[in-house]
Amino acid sequence: MKTAIVTGGGGALGTAICLELASLGWRLAIFDRVEAFAQETIDALNGHPASTHILDVADRDATAKAVAEVFAANGAIDALVNAAGGAFALGVPPSDFIKSNPEHWNRFIDVNLYATFSLCHLVAPYMKQAKSGGIVSIASGAGMRGGPPKSRQAGAAVYSASKAAVIAFTQALAQELGPFGIRVNAVAPGRNESRDKPFAKMLEMLKQEEQAEAGSGRLSPLGRYGRPADIGKAVGFLLSDKADYITGCCLDLTGGIRLH
Repeated sequence: MKTAIVTGGGGALGTAICLELASLGWRLAIFDRVEAFAQETIDALNGHPASTHILDVADRDATAKAVAEVFAANGAIDALVNAAGGAFALGVPPSDFIKSNPEHWNRFIDVNLYATFSLCHLVAPYMKQAKSGGIVSIASGAGMRGGPPKSRQAGAAVYSASKAAVIAFTQALAQELGPFGIRVNAVAPGRNESRDKPFAKMLEMLKQEEQAEAGSGRLSPLGRYGRPADIGKAVGFLLSDKADYITGCCLDLTGGIRLH
């Protein structure tokens, strides 16, 4: 059984990713800073092989220790999913950029970007030794087009910058690690339901956006918001043999809100 590390594995997206990977036969190592959230994912997995590691992924020493533990317990690290982060999860309040707090910038950079660097840096040597592996990082539609209205995304300017950096990092790392049989991809969700943004809250946000600017709160052409399971299925595909010729890709999961 192959082993995958999922950071932010106790969040809404992380849980959905874990459930999808479990259905495909992966063993899970769940990294999360909130023990209760990680335990909820374990409960949802209903006995499927999984371990929890409670840490802040921006803490390099704690993360290095956890990665070493995963390898020691399983003899391999076959996949890494960088799913930790998000404005609501990091507690960043809505603010115009010129009124924003540099402390909040640091939260975005530390978790969205530095932790992605750090996890890849720690895991890649194991994958290089095995001459195989897959990495998928959660970017954002905001990283592909700039941030949405502040009613939808706290700290939009810095959030967008951090997620754009994840996309560029993915593309560069894919070229560097490809010769070793390691594929590196990203996914860019759009508007998704989550633990902090259930459907009712998203409808309220939509109402606020439309009041501020008509047309700004548009839905996907598919007529719904994204769901965590949509992200889980995409990650599962990118880590599967069906995607064995895909690397350096950022898969647009906005449901057509951002058409190329």
